[in-house]
Amino acid sequence: MISKTLFFTTLFFVILLFVLTGCNSTVVHEERLPLEIPQAPELKMRPVNWEIYDSKICLEPTEYSNLSLNTEDIKGFIQYQNKVLEMYKNYYKNDSKTDK
Repeated sequence: MISKTLFFTTLFFVILLFVLTGCNSTVVHEERLPLEIPQAPELKMRPVNWEIYDSKICLEPTEYSNLSLNTEDIKGFIQYQNKVLEMYKNYYKNDSKTDK
């Protein structure tokens, strides 16, 4: 038969063990700042009028320039979108590291 003193001592240490391990398992969640992404620039395409002469497609010099500028604007917009995707990727990659 187990003595009362040994029983209560064991019970005390078991309860103490639960209390101490319960305190260690608390998780503190930091509030994350929202991801701020600037508004995408609006694409304003310049007019390009294609003309067809004798089955050849022709452009005036100003329209060719407009076409080149439009292409550069589209290229810049795509680069902007890639940067936004990279920002989201880094934001959520850091989020998954803090959850573990």
